Amino acid sequence: MDVVELLMVDHLSIRLLVRCGLCAREVNEFSAFHDFIVGCHARIEDEVVFPILKEHFRDADDEFVKLVEWIGNDHKLLDTLANNVIGYGSSEEREIYEDRLNLYFKLLMEHNLREEKQIFPRWLKELPGEVRVKATEQARKIIMEFGLRKYTEITGLSEEAFKLI
Repeated sequence: MDVVELLMVDHLSIRLLVRCGLCAREVNEFSAFHDFIVGCHARIEDEVVFPILKEHFRDADDEFVKLVEWIGNDHKLLDTLANNVIGYGSSEEREIYEDRLNLYFKLLMEHNLREEKQIFPRWLKELPGEVRVKATEQARKIIMEFGLRKYTEITGLSEEAFKLI
């Protein structure tokens, strides 16, 4: 499985968790969920996928490079919003917490869809196989650093399935 295919599995898992109402509603659960987003998923994008895309398209497609940078900046916005959500969840501001939590999930879903429509297809179609294989290995290392057990608990992917990647 390619790193971008793995990220799309993450997106599907996130989408199902949110749409089915199973995603972290309490502050400690949300904090763990967001830790997965920044500590694993977005880290793979920011440290592996996006730098490779920017380098590959640097001279050929400035607009695409700007798009990759713009979408990468969403991670900072989501992190800031999540920290605010956690702050409200730790206080007596339950209504604000719920509002900001819903906003976070809405922005996350929109962000993931943009990646799937505008970024990932170009990775899959235009990057050489050897680059993709190396990137997938880097992503595996990040997942292992994050913690395979935590990763599989969030995504629903079994450890056995992960080993096949």
